[in-house]
Amino acid sequence: MKAATLIILLLSNQGYWLSNQTGTISVQWNATSGAPAADLQWDLMIYEVTLASGKVAMPTDDKPATISIKIPQVRVRTTARFAYRLIRRDNSKQLDKGEVPINLFPPDLTSGWADRLHDKQLVVIDSPDGLPKLLDAAKVQYARVDDASRIDRADVILVGPDQIDDSTFAQSAIMTLAEQGRSVMIFRQSKPSQIAGYPQVTRPMPTKLTWRLDHPLFERFSEADLQSWLASGPTIQAIELPADESALELAWWPRESPGIKPVPIEAAALVKAVGTGRIVLFNIPLGDWQHDPRSQLLLNNALTYLLTPVQPTLKPSEREISKDKKNESDKLKPQGDHQ
Repeated sequence: MKAATLIILLLSNQGYWLSNQTGTISVQWNATSGAPAADLQWDLMIYEVTLASGKVAMPTDDKPATISIKIPQVRVRTTARFAYRLIRRDNSKQLDKGEVPINLFPPDLTSGWADRLHDKQLVVIDSPDGLPKLLDAAKVQYARVDDASRIDRADVILVGPDQIDDSTFAQSAIMTLAEQGRSVMIFRQSKPSQIAGYPQVTRPMPTKLTWRLDHPLFERFSEADLQSWLASGPTIQAIELPADESALELAWWPRESPGIKPVPIEAAALVKAVGTGRIVLFNIPLGDWQHDPRSQLLLNNALTYLLTPVQPTLKPSEREISKDKKNESDKLKPQGDHQ
């Protein structure tokens, strides 16, 4: 009787890898009892060019095998293929095969950060092995603090994941800094029940969110890139926005029914102008700063966006009015001469 086989692959950083580093793939073979001994033969390829190849013995129990691959350097983003074949050891019969894409990135995604920020005051609230470690490697000048109330001068403030507890004091200091003209970006905070004055609740990780793809924070991201973050954990913090709130949702749960009338929104990321500054809330779990190119791309975009002039945040109803006025204005524009 033929054993039923199923290969399950878990790729580090969901298959987004920096070149010149090592990526890992966990391989699990679910098979019926009495499965034969087998090996997984694999190749990492770009088109038909093999970058790396190898073979790993598959455990016959529920334990996974681990494949580590040193990624050669690429100069631009490149899509590679991880192709595998499960081969029975005693008679070389192929039991299973498949392939998955892997997105390879150049190793210098932090290039230019130091020059961009050389005359700016960057303050970071995070543990030394988080954002500071990446900024040190990029030779970016910054000040690290543990308490927002101790911040005196700053143009941009970054708050690393889980650096805010459920007390209102720490958040009030951060909000005051934003109101005074600072640009603040707060990454995922799972401890507080409110963030920036909005309730937040734990939700099961959705299979899909709606994204504002044209926002500067998502420069060089495709929708598939953004959706890949949703495979990073079982839960996510949803920020509850009231209907017609003056906040621009960047990633949010789709509304249940179609329509243009403003309704309450659950957002996973948003931006809001406060006073003369702005605050960005980004609750989506990110990969490791040192090894995940998506995290570095997002931070690259953030360091550019947070230095731009602050614009008022329109309510959803005001956006619709503004859109209608623009459409009317476009209709009235001369269409030009036709030959």
